[in-house]
Amino acid sequence: MKMIVLWTDALVYLLVIGLVVWIYFFRKTQEWRLILAQLKKRPYYLVALLILMVYGIIGILDSIHFKTASNEFAVRSVLDLLLSPYDHVSEVTYSAPFATHSAEPQVLKTEDGHFAEVYPKLKYFHFLGTDKIGRDVFYLAIKSIRTGLVIGTVTTLVMLPFALLFGMWAGYFRGWVDDIIQYIYTTLSSVPGILLIAGAMLSLQPKIEADPDIRLLILCVILGVTSWTTLCRLLRGETLKLRSADFVQSAIALGVTPLKIIRRHIMPNLMHIVIITVALDFSALVLAEAILSYVGVGVDPTAFSWGNMINAARLDMAREPLVWWSLSGALFFMFILVFSANIFSDALQKAFNPKEN
Repeated sequence: MKMIVLWTDALVYLLVIGLVVWIYFFRKTQEWRLILAQLKKRPYYLVALLILMVYGIIGILDSIHFKTASNEFAVRSVLDLLLSPYDHVSEVTYSAPFATHSAEPQVLKTEDGHFAEVYPKLKYFHFLGTDKIGRDVFYLAIKSIRTGLVIGTVTTLVMLPFALLFGMWAGYFRGWVDDIIQYIYTTLSSVPGILLIAGAMLSLQPKIEADPDIRLLILCVILGVTSWTTLCRLLRGETLKLRSADFVQSAIALGVTPLKIIRRHIMPNLMHIVIITVALDFSALVLAEAILSYVGVGVDPTAFSWGNMINAARLDMAREPLVWWSLSGALFFMFILVFSANIFSDALQKAFNPKEN
């Protein structure tokens, strides 16, 4: 067994380390105590946090990859070991949730030598059923969690520097700096995001089609570069207000350099906006991956993702009898993640804005 580290794996590890460090220092602040108070006051916030933690653990387990000595070309993860034997095509074709036999008849030879249509018994129990080629829907949905988390978190990592830098510069320096930055994000906002992403992905198609991990990483970069404008607007407006505050004007009068003012006075007072907006944008990015994969410009078609599951389920919904469980499985897991993220972002908003309680 040989451990390997993909590009997205390395970013996941860095994000986990950064989150641990942030929690270690943030737990001493007043905002941390307010968040804990919100969790105690409203138990459903705690439930949402626990669900997010479960999703996060699954994503981390699926980011620990290795190759076995028996097949050095196959890349597996710790999650694959835990979900064995569902990590391969285990049945012949469709089977409904909680079923014991296949949903489609097969022509098989009976003991007396005749051929008859029978519903073969399933090898394993699949409480979410199987797809057309016999893959377990639950396994596909669980494996898609990592893709959704990588899209949401890595894209945020790419987006934040642009939004923070340009937003604070535009609000603090004003004048021609503000005009240039406003022109940039107004131009980006005027072009439909799906067209920018589709154009970028299609232009890079020859270089990324051979490596699904590189394609996922480039998709995160493209989403980050094209989605920083909303947060930048918010930070620009808040920086304009902070620049007129007495403590900032006093620092300017004392000759403090703009860099120190931004670092010591502006940025700390913007972090509540950043945290709340990032928590809300995470949900939008998870949904964006599903839409992009559905239209064919998202992650690699062979990769595990809810968008690919939804795309593959299009023809299933037109069958008779209706095959609904593949689409429902993807939508259910995606809904739980997005809903929990939105609930927890509400807890963050109330913690950073106590007047709303």
